[in-house]
Amino acid sequence: MRKVTIIGAGPGNPDLLSRAALDAIDIADVVIGAHRALVSIDVPPDVVRCELVKTADIVAALTDAASWQRAVVVMTGDVGLFSGARRLVEALSGDAQVDVRVIPGISSASYRHKLSVVSRRAPRASMAGLALRERSRRGVRHRGRGRARR
Repeated sequence: MRKVTIIGAGPGNPDLLSRAALDAIDIADVVIGAHRALVSIDVPPDVVRCELVKTADIVAALTDAASWQRAVVVMTGDVGLFSGARRLVEALSGDAQVDVRVIPGISSASYRHKLSVVSRRAPRASMAGLALRERSRRGVRHRGRGRARR
């Protein structure tokens, strides 16, 4: 049975990839992902690299190639936040010959929060390219309660 591992690349720093994600990359036959996700990851020289973004293109590459047994698909950010991982899992779940595993990464929101403890000028965008909701200068907005006071 072929194995596909979908990993979250987190905020783009390769030092923040989980041990499980690094292990999956080390034993992979092929690593697929967007250029911005693959550029910072050390892929072993004998592993095939494919720069693909769209779910349909990734599924086509995985179903057309007969030479792989272990594939890694690198998603930007966390696989549960601003990610195409769900669509990819759904597309691959119909193939009985493919076992899909998901390894989450650190979300950009969590990483930004960590940085905000150190600096108030932390970036306010995810690696997926979507702006995170900015905080008001007067406080945090709560649902249905207006603005919170400091």
